[in-house]
Amino acid sequence: YVLNVEIIEHLGDITQTLFFLIGAMTIVELVDVHGGFSVITNKITTRKKRRLLWIICFVTFILSAVLDNLTTTIVMVMLLRKLISDQKERWLYAGMVVTAFSLLAIHLVMVILCRVDVFSLKGLLFVINESCFLIVSLGITFLIGQIAKSYTVLSMISNIVGLGLSFLGGVFVPLELMGDGMVKVAHFLPSYWYIRACGWIDTFLSGDSFVPLAGFMGMQLLFGAAFISAGLAWAKRKKS
Repeated sequence: YVLNVEIIEHLGDITQTLFFLIGAMTIVELVDVHGGFSVITNKITTRKKRRLLWIICFVTFILSAVLDNLTTTIVMVMLLRKLISDQKERWLYAGMVVTAFSLLAIHLVMVILCRVDVFSLKGLLFVINESCFLIVSLGITFLIGQIAKSYTVLSMISNIVGLGLSFLGGVFVPLELMGDGMVKVAHFLPSYWYIRACGWIDTFLSGDSFVPLAGFMGMQLLFGAAFISAGLAWAKRKKS
């Protein structure tokens, strides 16, 4: 049964993904050969990295609404290779690409599965909370990128940090099922305050005070600022 059914099903899924990638990459290469990407790259003339980062994220956000995630990633990586020559900077921008269409995916999950109206007050609060945690994610990414000296170390640290924040912060395991000691430890993690904010928004009623929510979001922003500051300090130390 395992050989005839389960293995064949898994091989079918893997083959489907590979064929999709081969087709998508072939189409993207053909578009590149015939100068299709120049329509976008010729319009991007800015030399400022901050403005270029916002432009890349905006283009990714728009493309991910039309294309699937894999195709969007392939297209944006191809654009980044033409716009940015430095490899480390290209990795940073590629991380922002993944973050941009992940944010859109979260919004789609909220609308389709959770049936949250993003244009309502509760939907707006969810978006603001996501943006706060996005700053935390960017800070962690920046700090790990400064610490790691190779791709292997970078991948290892990222997996440990991501799984640790998810398990201990209440993402994978509800806070109600965690012991008092684990909850106290979770207070030192940004994911805990993100989950607390999500829980508050989910039970929000008209007339409730926004003070608790402001505290939860403020803690996330403090964590994000701390991670970014630590990354800047580490980068300055490396240069000196």
